[in-house]
Amino acid sequence: MSERINVFFSYSRYDQQKVESLKKYFEKDGKFNVWMYSRDSNFLQPIPTNIAERLYEADYFLLFWSTSVFERPAGVMDEFYKADEREKNLINTGDKNSFIGIVLLDDTQLFPELMGRRNIEFEENSINRLMSDMIRVGKRQRKQVTILSDIMTPRDRLLKVTSNQKLIDAWMQMENGGVRHLFVVDEQSGNVVRFVSLRDIRRLLPPMWADINKTNLKIEPSQYMKAIKDAGNIPISRVGVAFVDLDYLSPEDTILDGIEFLVRARPQGRFSSIPLIVQKQPVGIVSYFDILCKKQVPIPNIQVKARKKTNILKIHADYTVAEAELIMNQGPVRHLPIEDAYGNLIGMIDDITLRWLRHQLFDLHDEKVSLFMSEIEKIPMTTDTTTFPEMVNSMLCASKNVTAFPVVERNDGDIKLTGIISYVDILAAVKEHFNT
Repeated sequence: MSERINVFFSYSRYDQQKVESLKKYFEKDGKFNVWMYSRDSNFLQPIPTNIAERLYEADYFLLFWSTSVFERPAGVMDEFYKADEREKNLINTGDKNSFIGIVLLDDTQLFPELMGRRNIEFEENSINRLMSDMIRVGKRQRKQVTILSDIMTPRDRLLKVTSNQKLIDAWMQMENGGVRHLFVVDEQSGNVVRFVSLRDIRRLLPPMWADINKTNLKIEPSQYMKAIKDAGNIPISRVGVAFVDLDYLSPEDTILDGIEFLVRARPQGRFSSIPLIVQKQPVGIVSYFDILCKKQVPIPNIQVKARKKTNILKIHADYTVAEAELIMNQGPVRHLPIEDAYGNLIGMIDDITLRWLRHQLFDLHDEKVSLFMSEIEKIPMTTDTTTFPEMVNSMLCASKNVTAFPVVERNDGDIKLTGIISYVDILAAVKEHFNT
């Protein structure tokens, strides 16, 4: 037996008897699965997340229209706008068949937004024609273009903290869960209040104890632990990006929408993960790792040299922390390559480490930056002739926390930096490949 076709019914409770009779008619032969939803109760509240997800999973959407809609016009139209968004996404995948139908229970005038949609009279012949058309078209071919719900970390696996918790609560969850982003939600409604990255949290922490021990700075362990405790007590409601400033997508957006989201520069910095939100409720997260490493997109077979950045900021090993920070502030970069006196690459340092080293209680600004760098032996590197598929498979997906790679040329023991390549460069190439 073929899989049932999912149909979403949206209606006023005053029409429930007629709608229930049609549900029985649809399901009598086992070819349809009908989801019913009345929008009269709490109609001013957002659509519950589970209902919104049902709508996204539906193959067809039927809005039942009668004079009773004027009892709750805002509520009745709420799902229509969501269904309209779903239909537009289906069209983007190449599905030209109607997703929305309006079932006319009487001769009440339609709202302008509903004009031009397929109208179905509430009588047997019209309903039979509608059902025949649905069966002919069948289930929506959602896999023509992958949508974000196919690859997201789903709602039941999301890490969340409530807005009355502290930075330490979020930090521990992220470190223990091995993730880099989480939602801050309102403790009552569950609505998203903020979106926090591990980078946001680490910016507020003091330097690592191991880094302090590399210097001549004399710090009592008790003083250090107090600094950790003070940072941990910062309200999480003051960390990360507030919902009003947050860019986000829905689970029904395509993987191309996700790529465009990740490569887009923003005033608050580029995101490496996409928050997926429906009616202010968190429903998933998709990272660059999910897109590139779950084999959902074709990686163009081009060499690194075609896409690497060559106009890069770099520093010498004898630079101080303060000097390195000045150089990094000249451009929107997160990593600085470090060279020795002969121009050989010997390490890298990132913006978070520099921020740690400028902590107000443990300011190490006069120390040599080479004390704190990631040494060359620990850095995954690539070359001009490495292809993007090779790089994604052997480097990016194997080093989940490494987002940028130095491009080097080796010769008689020398290691010369020729550029930098990051996941953003790869995603930009994938985007162009999609577009062409």
